[in-house]
Amino acid sequence: MQLSAKNHSNNYLENYPRLPLIPQKNQFLTQEKPQFRIYQQSHHQKNQLTFKEIFEINQKNQELLNELMYALSQDLPYQQQQILTNLNNQQDYDLKVKPDRIRYPSVDNRIQMGSSLEDVRKYPQVGMNQFKELQPYSRTERMYKKRNAHQRKLSDNGFEIDNKQNYKYKVINGKQNNTNQKIQKNTLGESKLNKSLIGEQNQNKKLKFKTVGYVVFATMCLSKKYRIIQQKKQFLRNQLNHNYQEHQKVVDQFSKRQAITHERQYYAYVVEKIIHHLKEQSFIDETLEIQNQSKEYQSDIRKVHIFKFTTLLLKNVELYTRQNTITDIVRSQINMCIYEQTGIPISRFVGQRCHFYNDDRVKIPVEQQVLIALEYYFFCNLIPQLCEIVADLQDNKTIGKQKVKTNPSHLNECHFYICVLATLIQQKIVQVFSELKKVKNPNGSIVQKSLKTTEQQNLVIKAYIAINTQLEDDNNEESEIVKGLISSDLILALEEEKPQWKKFIDKTFSQIITNLSNLLKK
Repeated sequence: MQLSAKNHSNNYLENYPRLPLIPQKNQFLTQEKPQFRIYQQSHHQKNQLTFKEIFEINQKNQELLNELMYALSQDLPYQQQQILTNLNNQQDYDLKVKPDRIRYPSVDNRIQMGSSLEDVRKYPQVGMNQFKELQPYSRTERMYKKRNAHQRKLSDNGFEIDNKQNYKYKVINGKQNNTNQKIQKNTLGESKLNKSLIGEQNQNKKLKFKTVGYVVFATMCLSKKYRIIQQKKQFLRNQLNHNYQEHQKVVDQFSKRQAITHERQYYAYVVEKIIHHLKEQSFIDETLEIQNQSKEYQSDIRKVHIFKFTTLLLKNVELYTRQNTITDIVRSQINMCIYEQTGIPISRFVGQRCHFYNDDRVKIPVEQQVLIALEYYFFCNLIPQLCEIVADLQDNKTIGKQKVKTNPSHLNECHFYICVLATLIQQKIVQVFSELKKVKNPNGSIVQKSLKTTEQQNLVIKAYIAINTQLEDDNNEESEIVKGLISSDLILALEEEKPQWKKFIDKTFSQIITNLSNLLKK
């Protein structure tokens, strides 16, 4: 007789089909008032059991259950050992077939390794699966064994096929290892060469970029410096133009004839003392008397006059070149002579050592300016003016209030002293400025200056400085301002004879240079 309408059998009692079902716990609500919920019997049972019979059946079932549990507890170590061996075999097989698979311990393995009967009760499903393995005559176990055996065969075959294919692959590829290694070596060598070439190309590009950057930076710096230089040049150019216009205004205050007259008057004042001695009657008579005297006497008389005339001339030049004594028109002309647009004729000695102001040349050293001013003052104005004054003494002309009776000997002696003065001044200029370096691309109007004379009965009655634009090839021209003067040996002999005179001349000439440099605007 069954207590449940459902025909489910207990898994633990599968081998004992005739045992009745154990009543469940909820069939007894209380101990005092036992209530039974008797299910209907199947169709082949007609009579119902009494309470006594049911109680007896329960006691028998309890006894059988205790015996079964005891038998299981006795057989449990053997079962655990058998299960462990099966699991180990299965794991070894799986590792051989699929060695790369990550495996974790199963629930059954964990139960078998450290579990007890009470742990089995906590996991009823694991216990049920465990007791299924104990049933040698279970249908599911047989099917499970057949399926596992079939899978093992398939996996073994697959493992053998994989091993064969791997072996064939190794045999086939073994021959290609050498060729592959050679190819790899060649490719590595080519890759290294390519890398080195690429590195060199990159370095060349970097160098090119650097050079371009440096060039751009340099051009920027140079352009900035060039702008600054151009600004300075423009400022100096404007200043020079302003100075030239101021001096030109001073000259333009007079007409051309008046300007020439004022200029002659100034230089007449400078040579006034010399002219006064030259037109004295005693000097004129002396020139006639010495013609019949010995040459030694003549040279002594001439030396005395040379010392006197050179001293008077240089004293007057130093006096009239001071800022408070020089006239405005002469000052302006001296300042204008250093400009290219004035076009004054200069000698080769000066022209090769000096530049003139123009739009491109806006700065000139002071030494060059003074050298130009010295030639302009002495050889463009003073010496030619002195020659003209001496030329006016002939033909019994009246100079001032004094009437002069000249003769060829007197005029010859006057021109001799003029040549000595010109030679002395030239020698001093060459001595002071000979060390001045020659300039490149001189922009002055270079001409050839030479002393020309007119003679009468082998006596010089007239002298002047001629200008020739055609230059002659002569080595002496580089150390001369005017060609045809007296030899400088005479001046050197006079300096040796009278050192005090030489000292005075040098000191006075240096002061003249200082005065001219002060007249020039910086």
